[in-house]
Amino acid sequence: LKDAQKAVQASEAKYKNLVETASDAIYWINADGTIIDTNQTACDILQKKRNEIIGKKIVTVDPNYPLADFLEFWNSIPYGKQVIFETTHIKKDKSLIPVEVSGKKYKLNNKVFYYGIARDITERKQAENKLKQKMKELERFNTLMVGREIKMVDLKKEINELLVTLGKEPKYDTDFTE
Repeated sequence: LKDAQKAVQASEAKYKNLVETASDAIYWINADGTIIDTNQTACDILQKKRNEIIGKKIVTVDPNYPLADFLEFWNSIPYGKQVIFETTHIKKDKSLIPVEVSGKKYKLNNKVFYYGIARDITERKQAENKLKQKMKELERFNTLMVGREIKMVDLKKEINELLVTLGKEPKYDTDFTE
């Protein structure tokens, strides 16, 4: 019996260490949307102490969804089905941080719980925004260049028409079909 207790304690210690040292925020939420536990990473990301998170409704962390919407969403998810979505969490200083949440609904002792693992995606969002800006610049440049080429083809056609009118051979090839 003592060996079994030691094994359980060792397993719990490993689990607690794994959760506490995870690089992502981890939340356990009960069926009414109350946060019942979290890890240190969540505290660090939100710049809050654990007691400022535990016991609060999830909407204090994720202001994007009213509690009714949060519960409706999670109640529509089958038990054990993983969901992944992007949202925003709010820090103590009221600044927003984009996160990707991976979560599941599960049942333990006939009680419903949700867990969410939230990853800070600030750098990814910044990179996406830079890429979008570069794409806009390239599209603008492409539009300008295509417009310039169309004008050049039109000018060449006009010159050719004038040359033909003057009885001369057309100078430019304006047929670009292949």
